[in-house]
Amino acid sequence: MVATGTGVAPYRSMLPTLSKRLQADERLKVTLLLGVRYADDLLYVEDFIAFAKQYKNFNFRSHLSRADAPTEPYQYAGYVQSAFEALDLNPTADLVYLCGNPYMIDSSMEKLGKMGFKRERIRREKYISRGV
Repeated sequence: MVATGTGVAPYRSMLPTLSKRLQADERLKVTLLLGVRYADDLLYVEDFIAFAKQYKNFNFRSHLSRADAPTEPYQYAGYVQSAFEALDLNPTADLVYLCGNPYMIDSSMEKLGKMGFKRERIRREKYISRGV
């Protein structure tokens, strides 16, 4: 699950359902990438950290695009889509959910396509229209 800014809100609402799914299937792995400019912009960070502590097969990563240096173990520098290569994604088995900034979504769609993902393996929700 990939989000920027307030695009993370739908993922937070999924936590109760994810809890049931993660308990029912220990092979299921979920990673949440949240991209913001600065650490102060992170939404629901305490909820996601607590959820990650409760479920070993849930991983939370925040990506800070404007911060000088990450200060917490769950923080990374750069845009969320820069993490795709490090996640060992499987284009034939994994689903990717994208929600938020249209530039992130367009960039993610391009990167994921180059990684072999077909459109049916990607769900997306742009919050605003991109002026092209």
